Amino acid sequence: SRSGSISRSKPLKAPSSSTHISFTPETLLFAASNYRQSKDVEVHNNGQSTIMFKMKSTSSEYYRIRPVFFVLRPKEKRSIQITFKGLPSDRAMIQKDRITAVMAFAMSTSNDVKMLWEKHRQIAHQPHSSSRQYIKIDFEDERRTALARGTTNSAPKTDISRLSNGCPYPPDGLPPPSLPRPSTKVANSGGRDASITHPNSTKKEQAIRPPSIHPSDLRPSSLPLPSLERLEPSLRTSNPLPPSQPQRRLRRIREAPPPLVQSKSKTLPVKIPPSHTLPPPPPINDSMDRTMSSVLLLSLQS
Repeated sequence: SRSGSISRSKPLKAPSSSTHISFTPETLLFAASNYRQSKDVEVHNNGQSTIMFKMKSTSSEYYRIRPVFFVLRPKEKRSIQITFKGLPSDRAMIQKDRITAVMAFAMSTSNDVKMLWEKHRQIAHQPHSSSRQYIKIDFEDERRTALARGTTNSAPKTDISRLSNGCPYPPDGLPPPSLPRPSTKVANSGGRDASITHPNSTKKEQAIRPPSIHPSDLRPSSLPLPSLERLEPSLRTSNPLPPSQPQRRLRRIREAPPPLVQSKSKTLPVKIPPSHTLPPPPPINDSMDRTMSSVLLLSLQS
């Protein structure tokens, strides 16, 4: 048969009841809601039938999914990238978004997934012709607010989880394989500090997050507070702190004596006259000295 048409020449393997489609992680936890960031989701086909996928988001203005259409053969897996473009600050706490994965049996072996979904519209009116699974989106600021209030958000529910044999494959006479039901379990918060060490968050996001404080940590103290004493007026003085190094340097500059100003005169230097010395006393005559000695001796004897 031609590519893109419904082919019965090569039927798929017989499906088993253990056919499952898994999404890892089931909850996308973004660090904040005001800047651009990306997350990867791994889709794994654990069954024995080829499944085609169509990814949707609640707001294409804020989310981008690559790829949107793809096919997974049995035991095959691939990663899809979900980019969050950022929300305004006034909508960050009220925006509730999710990623929807629409799944159906591939009606052909063609790789043109858009064409396969166009042909799937012919049987879309039949019940259980497709299945949906949801990937929850959460933010750190919303999770902290919910933990402070003591409330948690439950995952969306759906009752469409099985595919019927309305499409050509699997062949008649075989029970249709089952796709996984959407998980209704809320991811375990892991305690009051789970928003910091969430497994889906990166190390860079953990480094920029402020630590969260649980209300139970704020316990009132049972110890009595010490009474305040009023000091005397003479004691109401505060001990000044020692001056810092810049203040000490300024104080030294202020207290230093002014430098001597050496003025250079343009006049000639003044010559100082030499000091006058007195002449030596006249020499004493020996005869006069004897006469004076005798006079003194006579005066003493009398």
